[in-house]
Amino acid sequence: MKKIDGRKLPEHEQLELRKLAFRLMDERVSNKEIAQKLGVHEVTISNWKRKGLGIAAKGRKVGEKKLLTRSMEKKIYNKLFDLCPLEIDSSLAFWTKKSISKMIKKRFRRDIPSSTLGDYLKSWNINSDEVKKFKKKFIEDIDDEAYIGMKSEAKKSYINIWWIQVTHNINEDLGEKNCCFIINNNTGLLMLDLYKSSKIEDSFINFLSKSTATAKKRFFLVVNGLTENQHNELNQHIEKIYKNQILVFVSANLLK
Repeated sequence: MKKIDGRKLPEHEQLELRKLAFRLMDERVSNKEIAQKLGVHEVTISNWKRKGLGIAAKGRKVGEKKLLTRSMEKKIYNKLFDLCPLEIDSSLAFWTKKSISKMIKKRFRRDIPSSTLGDYLKSWNINSDEVKKFKKKFIEDIDDEAYIGMKSEAKKSYINIWWIQVTHNINEDLGEKNCCFIINNNTGLLMLDLYKSSKIEDSFINFLSKSTATAKKRFFLVVNGLTENQHNELNQHIEKIYKNQILVFVSANLLK
């Protein structure tokens, strides 16, 4: 007999089953027998016994608010562009979920769970899933030996591999046209570099300056979202200034 998931039943059906279960409990019927009679899991009977006849209301309670109001969302979003992450965490020049949570707690007195913060970032079109997808596709598309060689060289020569998703025009509803660089490094750390600018080339040059200023390692940069002209302009800049620090600069979306 297929067991019923009591949580999925309408409240009135749950209540009737619970009443019947409690009558059987009064008759000293075991949890296992009650579960068999009612067609539910034995653990469900244990939970009912512990919680009693009351059924918790589903969904948000009347008057209960979201963690962030729309106005607060906009303020936080703008702070991500206005503030330097080093003001919040002196160890890193880029935003991480940890440093964003710290900023929200410090500036707005709100504790935001990591998963909830991720949902807010997605709603603002700052979506870390994009860089993960492009990283996975890039690894699948290139020759296995080439990628293994790339990883081996990075490990042997103490080199960072940074995967960077470039996003333009993040969220017109919450802010102006902006540039966002979503970074996934070879340790799996996700970082954000955000600019109130509609010009990707200028923002990327600033990103390069921050990336290399305090870095003890050299870089392989694999980027998605640049046009051919943007890639060529930035590559010239790298060759001129960062040739010894940035050893590889690849635009994944331009590879055939």
